[in-house]
Amino acid sequence: MSKVNLTKQAIFVLEKRYLKKNEKGEVIESPEDMFERVARTIAEADKIYDKEADIEKTYNEFLNVMEELKFIPNSPTLMNAGRELGQLSACFVLPVGDSLTEIFDAIKHAALIHQSGGGTGFSFSRLRPKGDIVKSTMGVASGPVSFMKIFDVATDTIKQGGVRRGANMGILRVDHPDILEFITAKDEKGILTNFNISVAITDEFMRRYFDDEEYELINPRNGKVWKKLRAKYVFDLIAEHAWKTGDPGVIFIDTINKHNPTPNVGDIESTNPCVVGDTLVATDEGLVEARDLKKGMRAWNGRGWNKIEEVINNGVKKIYKITLKSGLEIRVTPEHKLMTEDGWKEVRDLKLHDRVFVPLNYPEVKSNKTKDIEFFELIGYFIGDGSLSNSNHVSLHVGSDLELVNHLSPILERFSGSSYIMERENQFIVDTHVKQFAEKLRGIFGIETSKSIEKEIPKKFLREDTESIKALLRGIFSSDGTVYESKGTITVALSSSSKKLLKQVQILLLYLGIPSTLTKEKGEETKTIKGKSYRTNSTYRILISGERASLFFEKIGFIGKKKEKFKKLAGNKNTYSTLKKYEYQEIISIDEDGEEEVFDITAPPEYTWITNGILSMDCGEQPLLPYESCNLGSIDVSKFAVDGKIDYNSLGEVVRTAVHFLDNVIDVNKFPLPEIERETKGNRKIGLGVMGFHDLLIKLRIPYDSEEALKVAEDVMSFISKEGWKKSEELAEKRGVFPNWKGSVFEKEERKVRNATITTIAPTGSISIIAGCSSGIEPLFALAFKRKVAIGEWNEIHPIFERELKERGLYSEELMDKVIEEGSIQDIEEIPEDMKRIYVTAHDIHWEWHVKMQGAFQRYTDNAVSKTVNLPQDAKVDEIKNIYLTGYKLGLKGITVYRDRSKETQVLIRGKEEKRGEKLKPRPRPKITFGATIKMKTGCGNLYVTINEDENGICEVFSTLGKAGGCAASQTEAISRLISLALRSGIDPDSIVDQLKGIRCPNPTWQDGDKILSCADAIAKAIEKYLSMRKEEKKKIVVEEKAEEESEEEPKINLDIPLCPECGTPMISIEGCWTCPKCGYSKCD
Repeated sequence: MSKVNLTKQAIFVLEKRYLKKNEKGEVIESPEDMFERVARTIAEADKIYDKEADIEKTYNEFLNVMEELKFIPNSPTLMNAGRELGQLSACFVLPVGDSLTEIFDAIKHAALIHQSGGGTGFSFSRLRPKGDIVKSTMGVASGPVSFMKIFDVATDTIKQGGVRRGANMGILRVDHPDILEFITAKDEKGILTNFNISVAITDEFMRRYFDDEEYELINPRNGKVWKKLRAKYVFDLIAEHAWKTGDPGVIFIDTINKHNPTPNVGDIESTNPCVVGDTLVATDEGLVEARDLKKGMRAWNGRGWNKIEEVINNGVKKIYKITLKSGLEIRVTPEHKLMTEDGWKEVRDLKLHDRVFVPLNYPEVKSNKTKDIEFFELIGYFIGDGSLSNSNHVSLHVGSDLELVNHLSPILERFSGSSYIMERENQFIVDTHVKQFAEKLRGIFGIETSKSIEKEIPKKFLREDTESIKALLRGIFSSDGTVYESKGTITVALSSSSKKLLKQVQILLLYLGIPSTLTKEKGEETKTIKGKSYRTNSTYRILISGERASLFFEKIGFIGKKKEKFKKLAGNKNTYSTLKKYEYQEIISIDEDGEEEVFDITAPPEYTWITNGILSMDCGEQPLLPYESCNLGSIDVSKFAVDGKIDYNSLGEVVRTAVHFLDNVIDVNKFPLPEIERETKGNRKIGLGVMGFHDLLIKLRIPYDSEEALKVAEDVMSFISKEGWKKSEELAEKRGVFPNWKGSVFEKEERKVRNATITTIAPTGSISIIAGCSSGIEPLFALAFKRKVAIGEWNEIHPIFERELKERGLYSEELMDKVIEEGSIQDIEEIPEDMKRIYVTAHDIHWEWHVKMQGAFQRYTDNAVSKTVNLPQDAKVDEIKNIYLTGYKLGLKGITVYRDRSKETQVLIRGKEEKRGEKLKPRPRPKITFGATIKMKTGCGNLYVTINEDENGICEVFSTLGKAGGCAASQTEAISRLISLALRSGIDPDSIVDQLKGIRCPNPTWQDGDKILSCADAIAKAIEKYLSMRKEEKKKIVVEEKAEEESEEEPKINLDIPLCPECGTPMISIEGCWTCPKCGYSKCD
């Protein structure tokens, strides 16, 4: 006898989609075998951390919670654990960059994921808008929606893991220039059928909405304002289309980011944090300006190298300048994040006297080529105290230091071909007059003459190896530098009127691990000499004192007399042994600093970089955290209702087992891409959720739409969260924290956990059928309905409802038929009032309770909560607007609505069927017709479509393939006969075209620049062409009209609602996901 208590429907779903089959498609595995296979595979991960682990004990724990149907993992784990495919995650997030290579890489990666049984989420917000320039071809961009259609077609051709079809989530930011096209994308029938779409709404947009103002649409290619729209207009348009089609949903992206546990890894979808172009970045190629960074370089972050995977030009943005007490400056966008003593902070949240992290430990950069160090000394000295005349004189001013003269003269001669020494009043100049050398310097510096205030180090010298940088600085400090002692402390100083030069020097010093202070020495002055007034420039200086000065001398040093003076002053006074690998430096000013072009990078694994000497977070506009996957499972909370109370002890045990299970899943998972494995294992996010919540409330005799129910929701979810985190902390003690723990919110809290997140309320369409409980946190969609499947037909009645009716002597087949017909019991007289209050369905509940319930769960859920606010057909657009506004105010991360029958063909129709008028009867075929035959190319060969009409309009269609006989020929004949029947029954030919056009087969082809997707598509396009020809001749096609009362009573037949790819049944929208009520297929499982 089976140990697992499964319903008929659960067995049907398992046999259809989950249990192993042989090559003939015959089921060769029982449900018990499946659970044993899964438990054994997942338990084996314990050996990774403890070779002596009791695998049998873990196996039994995992097996028991599944066989008791108390915990069920997501569908891919049930399907694939212990099998060859081995892919156990439900969903994946992929980045989509703004180039053809990146776009088609994303399509390729999505195809691999769909093939392995997973779904995919994309943000298309980084794609340039329709009509924007494409420099590589001098053409114009087609925009995100056009590329989404390519993703959609690719998805359509892939069946996930042999058992699931592709499902996608597409997101576009509300400030993208193509947002209106995105919102209305699903107005066209047959478009984006494999996508759920959502608009990413920002806090700024909502502020503009409440103030009834316009907001800016920003071109992601360059950050410039594309145009402005009134926020209320866009918000209303979102609501209107959600009312009309169920799409788009909304996500509140800033709310999501506020709860992001790993901001060190990246924002869920960031708002352009970045730096100005001349920001110096520490790389394996030296110090490189942000605008010159390239993919493949490595950025240093104070602990290791991060490989740059993407360099992003985020266009012109508002800039803030942050100045530290040391004189270090960085100019960044308000959203840019810096590491502080209190963790990561956005610049707009920084305050005066906050202290930011400045690394002092840099690896030595070596060159593959042999470098002449003396050349860099020469260039350094020239920068500090050299000049280049229009007559090609290159002069080094060395003062009275003969040691410098003797050092520099032979170096200058070696590189220029000659040198000579000039002396006046014991002041020496080392000079050369060689045109070629002068031209070489002009090429290096890009100058004709060198003025002190304009001095800077050329870019190419910033990118040199460590030893060359030391020589360059030695030359600079030997020219304009000094060394002196004050109050027993040695100080090395460098003065210049070029602040830019000293800022470069300060960062180069940090690059060598030497902190310094940059100050203003004196301001502009007006001096009078021999009766003439002269205005002097401001001067600045770098100071390196104490231990730092000793470190300077050890690593860089001087040439000439300054070298001996330092030795004499130093003696044995100072060492640098106590210097740290980093320090925190105080902020002394935060100022708005205009607008400028800005840049960002994506550089895993830590996503951090050193910018102008300060540790920053890189987080370009990522579509969620790129390459992460969902590792999900749900607990049937209704199983813990005992004698009208919740058995929290038993629930706690299952929570701890489930967290252990899901953490193990990450280790045994076979990931479809190496990037996904890296990110998933880096954060080790798991998503433990619930199902059977409405069943729990029914068992507790609590109405779903009540304050008491909200309290139960908060109590249950807070308990699951608390127990889940306890188990994660326990696992961290044994297995270690998740790799990206450093820099996360948990490091700041000094809290060691195994997983970055624990809880998610995910769609549970199929696994709730297996568990025999209500779906997720949704209210019941119906209490009873008739289910027809291949193995039979029966009435599906909610088991608790049926049991109570029988216990109270109310049950009868006639009453069940009435419940099935009505869809609700609220208007059935035979049902007592106390039962009516408890057994409410989704459409019996006011939308406000739906939203409040989602909010109650969201408060204790780390990730998002999947739920659909199901509305009756007569719901108004204003109600949908109020749902969105209420969700935003409650702090929801997103919300989905579905108005009954908004997709015209209802999936699972609650209640009474619409009354039908008389059945349509085709008029007789006329004896005489006239028309045309149109040749169409198809993947099956040439198709000849004959379209005939009489005085009443088009009345028949014949189609003949070039090759007679065969399956394709019989199908085209069948299609044509049905079209003819429909035409003679008064069906509008345009409606027939709409239904057939866009049907795809595996062998599409092209004709006259138009893609012919299938034989059905070809017939539709032939009819469309014929209709167009007739219109041009101004001849109307008259369709026989039915009486008005008949047309009103005739139910609409539309195909906007997706049909189940497994059994063909129309699907219903629950938990924000299309789910088949017949076989349990779900686009989100």
